[in-house]
Amino acid sequence: MVRRLQEVKAGATVVSGTLRSLLFLLLVGCPFIPFEWRFGARRVAYLKVVPRDLGACLVAVFLSLGAAFLLKLVLAELDVGAWLARVPEVPTWAGIPLAILGTDFALYWMHRLVHTSALWRLHRWHHVPRHMYWLMGMRTSMLQQALYGLIPLLLVALRMSAGFVAAYGLLGTVVNHWMHANLRFRWRGLEAVLVTPRIHHVHHSIDPRHRNRNFGSLFCIWDRMFGTFFDPDDVQEPLAFGIPEVVAGPRIVVGL
Repeated sequence: MVRRLQEVKAGATVVSGTLRSLLFLLLVGCPFIPFEWRFGARRVAYLKVVPRDLGACLVAVFLSLGAAFLLKLVLAELDVGAWLARVPEVPTWAGIPLAILGTDFALYWMHRLVHTSALWRLHRWHHVPRHMYWLMGMRTSMLQQALYGLIPLLLVALRMSAGFVAAYGLLGTVVNHWMHANLRFRWRGLEAVLVTPRIHHVHHSIDPRHRNRNFGSLFCIWDRMFGTFFDPDDVQEPLAFGIPEVVAGPRIVVGL
């Protein structure tokens, strides 16, 4: 009986934590709603797609539990902690810019990696939606979450404080909502350095000429440096989104 109660309590804790994570994602995204309403780049049938995207977001949050468990097993097997302990300590004034630039640089190459034929299955759920707005970008398969979970190890190696790690997590959520937001803003000066919705929307285009372009998350300088930048001003026809393949639900959310 006691064991049963402990199992129920553990399950309730997991559900509660998952719902809190979902609420956090939604609260961070709410400020985008009035801006999309006023400055929308395209018409989106919000009443139709929001319930579906909420469900997908909830599934992704639950999958994060499996991804965390899988990542923990891999890190323990590789004894990554011992490797990280050997990294020389970096002063804070250098650690913060290294953490921001380093993680974004890693995100760029990781994004290119999951677009290769070998790992596309991990990433394709993210590209399924045929619409773009702030919430749709939360689709992330379990295996992709586990793979991307390697990137924050850089923060551990640089011995970033708990406060910085929390701020990094918040920034990552804001950036993810921002790049997928249904906004038509055109800031050429900003787009010389930072990813904007216009830039990232090209990446989600169903047109094969756009699919392997604009991989950046925060900075678009990596795309410019490595020849993967596609200027949204050069898009000749209205963008259409999605993927030309149909995959069974359980497989696509796991990443198989």
